[in-house]
Amino acid sequence: MSSRPPVIWTEFFLEGNELDPDTFTQLVGVQPHRTGKNGDPSANPMAAKRGVRIPQTFWCIEVEHTSYSMDEGVQVLLAQIWPSREKVLEYIKIGHP
Repeated sequence: MSSRPPVIWTEFFLEGNELDPDTFTQLVGVQPHRTGKNGDPSANPMAAKRGVRIPQTFWCIEVEHTSYSMDEGVQVLLAQIWPSREKVLEYIKIGHP
């Protein structure tokens, strides 16, 4: 068994072509780590060079945690988005205000 704990990635990811990442960011007050809009070039330079486009608009926050516990990363991520949970649900149900 390795003496170093693994790296665990935890993400909160929203996807859909009706999503407006900029409006959603303003609404929830959380800065995303990554966003993309349908049809934009891939963020991966090699893929973009081959003409790969983003297939679906998305908004994402993420936490990278070195630990033997998944709980730590999940708690950090939830602390970021949980205060805006009602706004997230409202946006998903009826779109942006």
